[in-house]
Amino acid sequence: MERESRRFDGSAWYLREMDRRTRAALKRQEDQAEAAIAGEDDVVLLARVRERAEALGHAPQMNEVPGARAIAERLGGWPRVLRRLGYTAPEGTPKLSRSRRYREEYARQQELYREEKRRKAEKRVKRKKNACREK
Repeated sequence: MERESRRFDGSAWYLREMDRRTRAALKRQEDQAEAAIAGEDDVVLLARVRERAEALGHAPQMNEVPGARAIAERLGGWPRVLRRLGYTAPEGTPKLSRSRRYREEYARQQELYREEKRRKAEKRVKRKKNACREK
């Protein structure tokens, strides 16, 4: 049986890697927010949601607010949280990858990746220079 050879698609790998890093970073943010929310009272939780809504300029979806799942559980559901703040719940839930929070984190991860890549290249150059000096 002959193995099928496939060419490496660097751009597809890059997109998958940035998505993986972005989702991991958002998961860490979510975990940190849920830990912070555990000790806060309802007024502070509502203030968190209000601040995010003002930053976005619209009633936020759950995936647009860090810790929203924990807030919704404590306060009786996301539509109820939004009603308490005077907002109407938006229709449907957009994909995480289309949310502003995801796009902002994606851009941040791209910048971190570029910096990491630059540092690795500098280390390679230094190793090559040191290897040439030793010869």
